[in-house]
Amino acid sequence: MEKRIFQFDEASLNSSSSSGSSYLNYTTTESTIFSTTTTTTTENDLQPHATEGIFEDHPGLNPHDERVVELQSDIREKLEDLTGDPERALVAAEVLHGESNNIPFMEGILDDLSQGGVNSQAYRDALDLAGMVPSPLEQFEITPLIPMNIGDFYFSFTNPSLSMLLTLSFVLLLVHFVTKNGGGNSVPN
Repeated sequence: MEKRIFQFDEASLNSSSSSGSSYLNYTTTESTIFSTTTTTTTENDLQPHATEGIFEDHPGLNPHDERVVELQSDIREKLEDLTGDPERALVAAEVLHGESNNIPFMEGILDDLSQGGVNSQAYRDALDLAGMVPSPLEQFEITPLIPMNIGDFYFSFTNPSLSMLLTLSFVLLLVHFVTKNGGGNSVPN
């Protein structure tokens, strides 16, 4: 018999129903030989639960009505026509309809987009809401203390230690050129 780490099967992972009793019945026997304990567990009466899956808990992931899918697609296509950018339209559409199953709500959004176009309230809401959705990478963004743009080149001294080292080196270089040891005549020393 194959040794299993976990005492459940694939069907129980896909089901979302929870019952108070377990569907596994265990028979446990213990034997002790020379102070060594061995435990044997056998499974009897395996009865898997219904396999509804995660979509039962989150109905927006798998809408039951084909009209919902059509409306979500139509909203995305209309926003793509208005924005011209497929990726931005996809984000704006998902934020705007919010994976809703409410058909009249989505029909209202689609009618507003069709009638008003770029001036519609739904379009402005979509752009505002899509602007609030941050990129996951923005949490790792390092903003420079002093952004320096010279032509197409962008210099960024984001590390405070590097910035202090650079400042100190500029000060020492200035002192070197101004003093007599550096050949300057500005300082009387």
